[in-house]
Amino acid sequence: QSARILEQGLARYPDSESLNLCMGICLMNMGNFHKALDCLLKIKNSKDAAYYISQCHQALGR
Repeated sequence: QSARILEQGLARYPDSESLNLCMGICLMNMGNFHKALDCLLKIKNSKDAAYYISQCHQALGR
């Protein structure tokens, strides 16, 4: 359910750093690292996203 709410927020504010970060973390928690990485790379200049981007790469064996 949280992913659905975040999707609604991202539909209105697709460039929101906080929404993309939350969605990325939510997707990681669901094991969907490819989609999580897509969200997180939208905010790749965010220092908060850097850790989660590296975790996605690690989970994907990159």
